[in-house]
Amino acid sequence: MNLLEGRMRMNRFFNNKRLLFVVVTIVLLIGLTTFSLLVGNQNTVSSTGTETMSWFNRLLSAPANAISNVTNSINHLVNTYQENEELKKNMDNYFSLQLKQEALEKENAALKHELQLKKDLSDYTTVSATVISRSPDTWFNQLVINVGQDNGLEIGMLMMSNGGVVGRVSEVSATTAKVMLLTTAQENSISISSVIQTQKDGAYGVISRYDNATKRFIMSNIDLNADVQPNQTVSTSGLSGIAPSALPVGVVESVKVDDSGLFKEASIKPYGELHDIYYVTIVKRSSEKVQNE
Repeated sequence: MNLLEGRMRMNRFFNNKRLLFVVVTIVLLIGLTTFSLLVGNQNTVSSTGTETMSWFNRLLSAPANAISNVTNSINHLVNTYQENEELKKNMDNYFSLQLKQEALEKENAALKHELQLKKDLSDYTTVSATVISRSPDTWFNQLVINVGQDNGLEIGMLMMSNGGVVGRVSEVSATTAKVMLLTTAQENSISISSVIQTQKDGAYGVISRYDNATKRFIMSNIDLNADVQPNQTVSTSGLSGIAPSALPVGVVESVKVDDSGLFKEASIKPYGELHDIYYVTIVKRSSEKVQNE
């Protein structure tokens, strides 16, 4: 009997222990769950508050950020404009220097031509000169040089530039002279006695005008029977009295019978530079040559 009661007591003890364990476990689970929920709610409230403050800060800082962005854009635009202006200035300076260099190179080449021309004309009395005035309105008609009567110049003397005859002295003062160019559009303004070097005798005529369309001299009054051919050279004949002979004028490009049918007319490609004239040579006819002729 006692043994049976002892077993029953032991069973009740263990059953109570199990029940206690279950109860404690349930209480712990409930406690942990409650704690998790409380902590989660606190984080949610904290996150919501942070987002609200962040949105409010963005709202307040939006105008300041907009002003800052506009200011930065204006500064960038100003800097870009200044850089562009500086680049334009540098490019203008570059092109200006380039143009000056090209002009100097042309003047240098022209000066070399004139120096060589003086050597080639060693049998003549020459006067070197510089162009001091050439109006755009009369660019192909006339120019002014820096020598005159004090240097022995006379009306009718021929002017050469870059290897060929390009004009005739038309007016003279003490220190300057006006030169009528062979490219002038004024009718009957030029008349240069010239000769074409044919295979037999020379074919004489007159450089009477300039054809602006073809950029060629027109030599008229050539004998109808003269054997004139392309590529024959043309020079001054010296028959005009004041201009010397054998000064180069150009080369025959074509020849035809003129409208009258009595003479031939030749198109002459000029030797000399007719557009960019910087330095020139005036050729005098010496008294010795006048006497010999």
